[in-house]
Formats: sequence, structure tokens, C-alpha cells
Amino acid sequence: MDISIGLKNLRRDYLWSNVRVVVLKDHEDIILPSGKIQLRHGTEISIPRWLARILEEKKIVEVKETPMNLNELGRYSFLEVHTRTMSSTIQKLPLDFYQRLRDYLDKLRREVIKKPSPEVIDEYRKAQSYVYDILRIRLNRILSLVQAGAETGEIREELNKLTPEELILYKTIRKLLEIWQKEVLGLEEALI
Repeated sequence: MDISIGLKNLRRDYLWSNVRVVVLKDHEDIILPSGKIQLRHGTEISIPRWLARILEEKKIVEVKETPMNLNELGRYSFLEVHTRTMSSTIQKLPLDFYQRLRDYLDKLRREVIKKPSPEVIDEYRKAQSYVYDILRIRLNRILSLVQAGAETGEIREELNKLTPEELILYKTIRKLLEIWQKEVLGLEEALI
């Protein structure tokens, strides 16, 4: 599987997943392939995430879901760093962690461009630092899983803790390693 296609499909699925919104003002009905969406002031409905973003920008709806913030990201970073020192096991993250993280970083980048203030720039830098820690630690653990070889029960248990994006990365690296061993060493069966 092409890693880029797999990741784009995950993003598409996330953007098409439903999110709860409160309608702030009446708006004409919206027709989607899945049906008609009625936007009546004061109602709470579920709509695709991509549509919620557009309507939220126009102040027609308010998304009920709490977006990721620096404190939440810092907590995940702390857990990763703390878990790394305590054991070699992978910390389980929410399945939508990277999607929510991407949304948060996009929001910060837009704020830095629109109204750059010391507070916004500082938040963006802290967020980048937390993301770096999380990615570095999790990538090392994923590489350890790849090097572990055959998927034993213990390995499968760790793989179940990966997010969908990380699982795509694991499978891609694993496949590349198998191809490399075959081409370089002439091995039909992977050693690692």
C-alpha cells in the first residue's frame, strides 16, 4: 500500500466522520449524498466534520467537540516521556490523535500568520516541542517493533496500541525491510 494514499484515506475518513454541532442561526437546508441537513436555530445535530468547519467559520454552527489544546498535548508528551523511562511499551493514544493534532497545529499556524503575538508564537513553539518528543519516542518504539521480527502475541498487543497512522508506518517500514533483505541479500524469507 502506498503510504501517502493510506494516510490521505484516513484524513478523508476523519473529515467525513460526524461531529455534534449546535445551530446558532437558521440556514437553508444542505443536501448531501447521505441526505438533507436542516439547520434550525437552537438544534443540536450531527454533521460531517468538513461541513461543520465551513459552517463554524460562517458562525452558523458551534462545534461541541473540544479541540486539542496545549495542555492536552503536553499531557500526552509527558506520558510518552514518562512511559519511555518506565518501560518499552507503547502508550495507547486516541485513534484520532494525529487528526486532532493536525487540526490544532493548523489552527496555531493560521493564528501565527493572522495575528502574531508573543503568546501565540510561544504556544506554537511549545506545541512543536511536545510533538517532537511524542514523534521521536513513538517512532523509536515502532522501529523496535519492526526489528522484533515475527508478530508474536506480545508484538500484536503492542501493535494494537498504535494509531491507524502509526500502523500504516509500521507496515510500510516492515515491507520495505523485507524488500531490502530480498534484493540485497537474496533472501526469500525475511530475517528481521
